[in-house]
Amino acid sequence: MSHRSRTPSLGALPRRPQTGPMRRNFLAGSAATAALALMAPEAAAQPSPLNVIASGALEHVLRELAAALIAAGGPPVAFVIGNAGDVSRRIRAGEPADLIINTAAEVEAVARDGLVDGATRALIGTSRLGLGVGANAPLPDIATPEALRATLLAAPTVAVPDPQAGGAAGLHLQRMFEQLDVAEALRPPRVQYYRQGRLGTQAVAEGRAALAMTQISEIVAVSGVVLVGPLPEAVQLLTPYVGAVAARAQNRDGALLLLRQLTGPDAAARLRAVGFTPGG
Repeated sequence: MSHRSRTPSLGALPRRPQTGPMRRNFLAGSAATAALALMAPEAAAQPSPLNVIASGALEHVLRELAAALIAAGGPPVAFVIGNAGDVSRRIRAGEPADLIINTAAEVEAVARDGLVDGATRALIGTSRLGLGVGANAPLPDIATPEALRATLLAAPTVAVPDPQAGGAAGLHLQRMFEQLDVAEALRPPRVQYYRQGRLGTQAVAEGRAALAMTQISEIVAVSGVVLVGPLPEAVQLLTPYVGAVAARAQNRDGALLLLRQLTGPDAAARLRAVGFTPGG
């Protein structure tokens, strides 16, 4: 039977403006600024910024850990957040980056091209897909593929990641629609495509869509949306996410420090809270 997942600490996550297919945000901490001001003049210079290009599936955990890093006197962190395809395209286009976080398959591909230091690759965790509804909506049955099919056919609108954008979730859900024999019924405008899964979840929060299907981490991070549960195992997608230092990193030490945090014990609880199984 479906159930509500409760992640109260994620409910107040602020929304951030979208600027094109990916978002660039700069994270800085007043605690770090105050700490640096007390240091000797020669040591008080601002640390070199850490440039991170990452998949949206890990955005919330990344921002929490980066804030903790900054508060401890670490470097300011500039994020570029997008889907798996966007991340790889940015890297191939020469986007300045120190740390890359993406699906294991995409990181492997750019490693073969010499764009990341393959020796630094580390498994962060494995994600699952889920379904979300508005906070006041009844919880549909998605316990089996048959129940999920009935729920999709009954929904007036369904928000999903755009498979044309190259993200792992969008491509899998397109195949799943074919597998469940709902592809003909779920055509625009009944199905709404979004470049990033979290944007589809926001559409549910704002009443523009009835259901959202994407990575669980992109559902639980949006206020006003309830996670019904993971998709049935028969149609589930397990996606491992990996971090690696960019081959041309300007702040290699900062990248390794944040990557150690992401793969350490402090990150494990945060990852589980957003639907990830932490990596080894």
